[in-house]
Amino acid sequence: MLTFWMGQCLETGCKPELLVRTFVLSSAYRQVGLSPGGRKYGYIRVYCLSENKWSFFQTQVLPFGAVRSVHSFLRLARAI
Repeated sequence: MLTFWMGQCLETGCKPELLVRTFVLSSAYRQVGLSPGGRKYGYIRVYCLSENKWSFFQTQVLPFGAVRSVHSFLRLARAI
């Protein structure tokens, strides 16, 4: 689309001035909150060596590595 627009500007003689805004999404992945309904599925399990047992934690944001997390993050990023 950008290439087409630049080509049209050259043909019509208008100035191709752009105002560009960027977002750094590298750390945004872990800042996307879960809905109240999704929190019941947002648990991770970590093995604690000092206690020799598994511990469970409920996440308040998209759990990294979950299949639906990638889909949800990409959907949100596209909407932005």
